[in-house]
Amino acid sequence: MKADVVNAGGRWQDNAVAVDNGVITSGNPDDLDTFSSKIIQQVAKSLQALRAA
Repeated sequence: MKADVVNAGGRWQDNAVAVDNGVITSGNPDDLDTFSSKIIQQVAKSLQALRAA
């Protein structure tokens, strides 16, 4: 998978969770706890930005 991402012009990150322009991805099902936490953080951050506007 790494070669496909890099060959398509993407950036490969070897992390449990990666965030790019609001898109949150994970490497495998074992990362579910970290993935869920990151989603909660991103939603909270978005809500704070909306309230500040």
